[in-house]
Amino acid sequence: MSQNGRDGPRRCADPRQAGPRATRPPSDQTAARSASGAPAMSAEFFSYHEIGIDQAQAAVGESYYLITSMGLIDRRAPYEFHLDGVALGALSVGRAWYNAGIDVAMADLQTCYYVNFPQTGGMQADHRHRSVEIVPGRAAVYQPVGDVRMRTSGDYSSYAVRIDRAALENALAARLGRPTTGPLALGASLDLTRPAGANWARLVRLLANEALAHRSTRRTALTNPLIAAPLHDAVLAGLLQATDHPDREALEQSIRAWGVAPVHRAIDAMHAYLDQPFTPTGLAQIAGCSVRSLQEGFRRHVGLTPLQNLRQVRLEHAHHDLANGDPTYSTVTDIACHWGFTHLGRFATTYRARYGRSTSHALRRAPPTPSLRRPASAVTKKVHRFGDTLGGVPRLGCC
Repeated sequence: MSQNGRDGPRRCADPRQAGPRATRPPSDQTAARSASGAPAMSAEFFSYHEIGIDQAQAAVGESYYLITSMGLIDRRAPYEFHLDGVALGALSVGRAWYNAGIDVAMADLQTCYYVNFPQTGGMQADHRHRSVEIVPGRAAVYQPVGDVRMRTSGDYSSYAVRIDRAALENALAARLGRPTTGPLALGASLDLTRPAGANWARLVRLLANEALAHRSTRRTALTNPLIAAPLHDAVLAGLLQATDHPDREALEQSIRAWGVAPVHRAIDAMHAYLDQPFTPTGLAQIAGCSVRSLQEGFRRHVGLTPLQNLRQVRLEHAHHDLANGDPTYSTVTDIACHWGFTHLGRFATTYRARYGRSTSHALRRAPPTPSLRRPASAVTKKVHRFGDTLGGVPRLGCC
């Protein structure tokens, strides 16, 4: 039995059919870009429950990569397989469970990077002439080039992450502010107990849990681009920050950004296209600089990160909607989610700290307030005073 909510396969190209440097052609969604500078994307969910090894192999091939061979380590064991996940832009993230140990072999991934880490059980991963033991707290990392073999324990539950090769390499170039040469030489394994690795694994689990919830409720926050696009960007950036590669040290080095012009351009875009799904990468593209340069420019001239500043602007508009909303037709949850705030507890706490009242009281009691819409040029006139006007405002965490 299987259920597939997708319009077509999202797997790495078959290296036996593609040339040695073949790449997956970009979809219309990947190629299309909105005013935010971020690629347009939609969440596509998939769910499989199989009791045959051949069906499980087909399911994994449909959603992640082409498998050369897949077999039971104990051929006499009964077999059951579950996979629930979501395809979001250049990502496929899912949670898989095997009741029995399996032996999997793959040829070169070619057009994607792949990361797998267990929740329960363990795995031996062989890739590029290296063998690593993978247990909870550690992830196996596979590059586009090099055969792959995985042998799992029984009762193996894991998180699987597939990232388009071009997307990850472009994400690194955007952060460095210079072209990069691929494929990226990522480390064979990733420590998920260290802060960067733990933060990245938390994002992966969040997306996988969203897929599990969607299977039963058919509801998801990922249909809101204001939520989906930053999560997508954070998974790519988080992996680059957490895993070993030759440019890792360069990402951690401090950078100087004295000019205020890129900050002007980013802030103007935020106000002109507030309903667009901005990401750090998209804002940097609009500003005409690297992601790290823009972050440093905001730190120096605004006292916030670009996304923290964006949340403050959106908080103002959420306040306006609460103050002018009719509780008969609007709810706090609807308004918060509309502006990209999915963690309602954090939203309520930040709102009370900023405006001195609860969100529910604001929706019931507050008199109408003037519209917040204003021309983008008005923002640039105030950029030199942002440290005073926004520096003391409580900052929203990632929602």
